[in-house]
Amino acid sequence: MTELLAQPAFWAALFSVTLIQIALGADNLIIITIIANKLPEARRKQAIQLGLLLAMALRIVLLLILS
Repeated sequence: MTELLAQPAFWAALFSVTLIQIALGADNLIIITIIANKLPEARRKQAIQLGLLLAMALRIVLLLILS
């Protein structure tokens, strides 16, 4: 494990994956907000929270499958 942390390729890959996850998170937020704005005011907050929760859960499941 220590050897892995000393390799620049590991840090470059980690940085790339982190940037991709941030971009995907922002994309999810934008899309979910656009879709939720079509709902009645009373349901918007709930729809946004549920959408973000499901997006996060799916991303975690997919990362666990890949690792």
